[in-house]
Amino acid sequence: MLKLDIKTEPYWIDLPSNVRIRVKPISTAVMSAARALSLADYRLMVDSGELDPANDAQRKGASDSLLIKALARLSIIEWTGVYDAAGVAPAPVSDQNISSLMDIWLVAQDFFNVYVTQISLLETEGNVSAPAANGTSAAEALTAGSAA
Repeated sequence: MLKLDIKTEPYWIDLPSNVRIRVKPISTAVMSAARALSLADYRLMVDSGELDPANDAQRKGASDSLLIKALARLSIIEWTGVYDAAGVAPAPVSDQNISSLMDIWLVAQDFFNVYVTQISLLETEGNVSAPAANGTSAAEALTAGSAA
């Protein structure tokens, strides 16, 4: 069973350090756009020599970071608790400020986990029965005892 209980209105996410962000609901279009943006940014990093695609750790880190930043730029529409470098005035929501916020690992990790959970919950909820190894839609009950 798959419930179509997907958020359709912007909502708030609480992040570390008393930061709150208001985001557009995640959708296939948002995720696809984020992937396209992150791929374009990745190619720029490779072309400029900033990234060595043969270095697995560097490639993985850059890919993850670029996807999170792209998702954040596409989804964040408002925030509280984010200030300029002097800590005096609230920072405006802009692509540069969103990218800077997502450079803080704990913030980026929480944002990604909470935001993407909206879609991944639908995927994990899935069907009541997991597919059987032979490809049928429902697995048979085990008839053999334990091997111990």
